[in-house]
Amino acid sequence: MAEPYRYLFNPIDIGPVHVKNRFYLSSHYTVYVDRDTGLPNDQMAPYYEERAKSGVGLLCQSVADIHPTVEYAPVPTMRLYDRRALPLLKDITTRVHRHGAKMFIQLWHTGQASSCFDTGHPAIAPSPVPNASTIPKEMTGAEIEEMIQAFADGAAVAEEAGYDGIVLHGTHGYLIENFLSPFFNKRGDEYGGSLDNRMRFLVQVIERVRGVIGKRLALGLRLVGEELLPGGLGVEETTTIAQRLEAAGQLDFLDVDVGSYHNYHIGIGPMYVAPHYNLLAAAPIKAALEKLPLLCTPGRLATPQEAERVLADGQADMVGVARALIADPEWLLKAQQGRAEDIRACTYTNQYCLGRLFRGRPIGCIQNPATGREREWGVGTLTRATTKKRVMVVGGGPSGLEAARVAALRGHTVALYEKADELGGQVNLAAKLPGRDEIAEVTGWLSRQIAKSDVEIHLGCEVTPELVEKTAPDVLVIATGAEFSRSGFSGVVPEALPGWNQPHVLTPEQVLRAEKRPGQTVLVVDEEYNQVAPGLAELLARQGKKVTLVTSQPSIGRDLLVTMALPHVLARLAESGVEIIPGHYVKTIAGASVELFNVCAPQLETRLAGIETVVLVATRETRDGLSAQAKGKVEEVHVIGDCVTPRDIGAAIFEGHRLGRSL
Repeated sequence: MAEPYRYLFNPIDIGPVHVKNRFYLSSHYTVYVDRDTGLPNDQMAPYYEERAKSGVGLLCQSVADIHPTVEYAPVPTMRLYDRRALPLLKDITTRVHRHGAKMFIQLWHTGQASSCFDTGHPAIAPSPVPNASTIPKEMTGAEIEEMIQAFADGAAVAEEAGYDGIVLHGTHGYLIENFLSPFFNKRGDEYGGSLDNRMRFLVQVIERVRGVIGKRLALGLRLVGEELLPGGLGVEETTTIAQRLEAAGQLDFLDVDVGSYHNYHIGIGPMYVAPHYNLLAAAPIKAALEKLPLLCTPGRLATPQEAERVLADGQADMVGVARALIADPEWLLKAQQGRAEDIRACTYTNQYCLGRLFRGRPIGCIQNPATGREREWGVGTLTRATTKKRVMVVGGGPSGLEAARVAALRGHTVALYEKADELGGQVNLAAKLPGRDEIAEVTGWLSRQIAKSDVEIHLGCEVTPELVEKTAPDVLVIATGAEFSRSGFSGVVPEALPGWNQPHVLTPEQVLRAEKRPGQTVLVVDEEYNQVAPGLAELLARQGKKVTLVTSQPSIGRDLLVTMALPHVLARLAESGVEIIPGHYVKTIAGASVELFNVCAPQLETRLAGIETVVLVATRETRDGLSAQAKGKVEEVHVIGDCVTPRDIGAAIFEGHRLGRSL
């Protein structure tokens, strides 16, 4: 074991459950369920086993519905109340136990956060406080009793399925939190008003569940430590709740985090949020407890050293992560082996975990294409090639790096050529945007792995057909990427914008590479809907320039909403003084005058005067002139990544990985 870790690998007892170390996979949505039946699909068991076999001591499974009134559209969740799930759940616990890990399951009811699109049931909650889609029905006494029993019934199924512990979900705006919180609970009966009354539902659930499982299973509560809502639960009151629960002696642990679904942009923070935000509530609650173990997922925890520090400082008894283990299931194993530098660190872009989740799709990872594909691409599935080939990879961005890495691992002789003086491609430019520097770790990790391999690297080398012919590889891989179009071609106006070819009309690359110096008044046009346009606008505004940001959409950064980045981006733009004009697009650029039109009412036009620089963030164009030129010179030619068609980092890495496995 590596010397720096005095606490991380110590065992701990959680009630009747002995856990081999202080590290756990925290509960998170996976969407590895059948949308129609709510049963685990064939991705779920391999996903959890992959993390268990790499040394994680405790795994907390994603939310399990206790009652047919649970609905969280568009995200399908697992129906624990359907006994058809039992053999599938037994398979999960058996696989996890095979590797010496323990498995808990999180029981929930969505309560006030419920949608009512598919089940036909109204949302139910302590009080009719509206959510984003509906007004919930205030629960009757009979409905309260029904839900208490539903938690107990769910616990019985969990025990039968072989789980070691139960986590009651009391955070993120769901039913148990609804009763605890004065923000959600406006009742005037014995379940509302005083803290004693607001705790009554939780206490009755705990008593009923404990009556079913006895002391055979661990029982704990995932408690919201700070709701971050006006008039909601704060640390002072949740500390009192924690102390009362400890004194009652029915629970074996608490798991504390912050936030409700109203503020997921903080509770599941992207890279704009400072790390360890959950410790702001967990640490003071931990300090107020006498013996009850406190688990915490600090939030945006990246390294084993950070986990060790949390434990050493006594801020928690166990440290959890979710996104870090999505990115690298061998995170803990690499730490234990003294290979922390080989950990594929999560960069918290949230693109394929939350971004896919909130579109109702199974989670993935932009860096780790094996996430959700553990059966086919998991740890230990990469085999040596039967025929060793000489592989020439052109392009040192994410796709080319991953193709080279995987091909080398399979025993091929690989040479990687990059036109620039450094590896990384467009990721290097993305990392120059404010608050986005961590994205550089995507290609940083790939570059470090390449450096440790036998891959031959050629920087500052533009590949020509003549070089290909001279090198004479068995395989040519073209991964030369894409760049933003100078013409402003977009899905709004699929042709070149009038005036695009004037010297003051720039691309993002020209700005970020400092090839052109923008003037003092800048118009940034956002037709890519992600971080680039708002990032450029903020960057230029912080340089003292007067910046206007225009988009055809109702808001800038449309695709940032599902990654939880949009609230932060909007706040940063407001703080930087950037003016935003939504619902408009460029009609013409005539010197310092730019004509905009309203996309909903095109006859309405707006003229912007005194514009010294226009930055067009519109479509991207592929950079692949080599494949046609190399035709006939190499027997096997593959084109991957953005030079096939522009997409995101995850698609580029996926294609590089898939190709590397297939060679």
